[in-house]
Amino acid sequence: MIYVPLTTQYRNSEYEVVLPNLKFLNQSSIANVQGIASIPTARLERKLGELPSDVMLQIKQAIIFALDLSL
Repeated sequence: MIYVPLTTQYRNSEYEVVLPNLKFLNQSSIANVQGIASIPTARLERKLGELPSDVMLQIKQAIIFALDLSL
């Protein structure tokens, strides 16, 4: 499983996506695609929630930027 880590520190980078206030997060969070990594599925205990589709699109665009996958 591939994941994008969340942080609470915003550095105003194109590698970051500010998340809206979500019920399943305790504080304001930012997705940082520079930290993209893999994790064994067995380490995932339960689903906390789901990101809105517009936020997922922003994260996908940040990954495309980070990996220089522009067409």
